[in-house]
Amino acid sequence: MADILRMIVVLSALCGLSGFALSYLKMVTAPVIEEQVLTYVQGPAIAGVFTDIDNQPIADRKAFETEKGRVLVFPAMRDGKLVGVALEAKGKGYGGDVGVMVGFNVANDTLAGIGTTTLKETPGLGMRIAEPGFTGQFRGIAAPVGLKSQGGSIDGISGATISSSGAVTAVNLAAEAYKALKHVIRLLKSGKRVLVFPEGSRTPDGEIHDGMGGTGLILSKTKVPVQPLRISGAYEAFPIGARFPRLRPVTVTVGDPIPFTPAE
Repeated sequence: MADILRMIVVLSALCGLSGFALSYLKMVTAPVIEEQVLTYVQGPAIAGVFTDIDNQPIADRKAFETEKGRVLVFPAMRDGKLVGVALEAKGKGYGGDVGVMVGFNVANDTLAGIGTTTLKETPGLGMRIAEPGFTGQFRGIAAPVGLKSQGGSIDGISGATISSSGAVTAVNLAAEAYKALKHVIRLLKSGKRVLVFPEGSRTPDGEIHDGMGGTGLILSKTKVPVQPLRISGAYEAFPIGARFPRLRPVTVTVGDPIPFTPAE
């Protein structure tokens, strides 16, 4: 009996150490892997969509929080002006997720083009959705898009309908995210007020954290003044993880409007 207990304790300790080691390894390597994906996967895909820009979309990327989660936006600039944005989305393919980088022309909201980022499809069939003969069909058209077999304008790859549908789904998902961002910009330009939480979520510890860069992208397009607000006491009243709110005072402090000039 003692030997069995000793074996259980040893195995439990080994499992615990292994789990800790794997978690630590993931934590350490995650930023490196993300940087590799940005540089060698997403970067080339964006370069294939926007060929005449003078900024570095990867370096200038911005993060937005939407109803469907965090969205990474890659701005395309020319002569200091925003001419397009790129967003990545995924659809279900035959061999797994089909990742697509989708570019949008901000002047008329048409598709600037697409480039594949994740592809595990069948060689000679599904892999052909990365070829210009397929991807070139998306340039200059408006979303949502669809395959001709489904009443749309996109010719699917013969023998690879699932892969083609996955790419179309990814494009339409990116278009939905883009539409949400454009809606915010349109509201501001029409004189409406939009409430934005720059941090993207409630504070996890009661302290103010760095805001996401998406707010700056909206300001660059609208040039509207910002009315700063601070909510004090919300963390004490309803912290993340709490099941019910607590009876605590909550104060909203309103600051003076901050104007932004075109140069800023």
